[in-house]
Amino acid sequence: MSKTTKVQRENINWFYQQPVDIKFEMVMNHFEMSRIMINQIFEEIIREKTGDRYEHALTGQKKYYRHGFNPGSVKLGDHKLPVEIPRIREASSGKCIPLPGIENFKQIEEPSEEVLKKVLHGISTRDYKKVTEHLAESFGLSSSQVSREFKEQSEEAFKHFCERTYEDHNFVALLVDGKYLASEQMVVALGITDKGIKIPVGFIQTSSENSRAISQLLKQIISKKFTFTHGLLVIIDGSKGLHKAVTDVFGKKVVIQRCQWHKRENVLSYLSDRDKSNFKTKIQNAYREPDYQKAKSILMSIHEDF
Repeated sequence: MSKTTKVQRENINWFYQQPVDIKFEMVMNHFEMSRIMINQIFEEIIREKTGDRYEHALTGQKKYYRHGFNPGSVKLGDHKLPVEIPRIREASSGKCIPLPGIENFKQIEEPSEEVLKKVLHGISTRDYKKVTEHLAESFGLSSSQVSREFKEQSEEAFKHFCERTYEDHNFVALLVDGKYLASEQMVVALGITDKGIKIPVGFIQTSSENSRAISQLLKQIISKKFTFTHGLLVIIDGSKGLHKAVTDVFGKKVVIQRCQWHKRENVLSYLSDRDKSNFKTKIQNAYREPDYQKAKSILMSIHEDF
């Protein structure tokens, strides 16, 4: 099985089901890319021990053989990352031995802001060679410590993952927001499917939330076979640039909703610290009310209180 196939088969629903608080991990799928890098490191280790697949298999000259995988995990910062750990079987005894160096993966520090910034730039420019180098750096590996084949396979795996298409999903909503990440202004798009799965579908580096940059991002997303059958709900903040870009690209096919979080924070910014907590609770209660008329009544009551 090729490395690309292995990456494809992994279940990353746990990642997609994270809260819609768009973090840096959702911008660049950092967890999954870290998993790809870990898989490549495992492959490098097992190749050193057993050789390439099928090498000496017919002559029986191997001392060690690949023997499937065991489910496991590594600790990446504060996050537990599920991985499949390769098994190695000793030819003479028939017993499995621990993967050399596996203890080094029990606790991995999250990459620094500077490394994240470099990785981010590599993804946005589709320079997957640089992505490989900088992620390897975040795992404490210098360029001289990894083989050419490792770099090539990692680069191909990152390319496949970052340029994947979405024709197998039917999207019903798109959340677009600007964030400062690793000191860079990013505009992030998170798609939500008709099955409730949240999928990071694109991002762009930009100096501001201007309509031209956002339009470019939305067109890139559409070019990756972003499909919506019965129209699309797009959730944005109050940025005029975002609103114009969404309207220009999608036209009458979308309904635009002001992000409740941004609206609430905007309202609270006009209040004194003494009143913020009380009104925040009231607004949140209105948002949580499932009945439209009751929710509207609560909001109108808040408006009168002002």
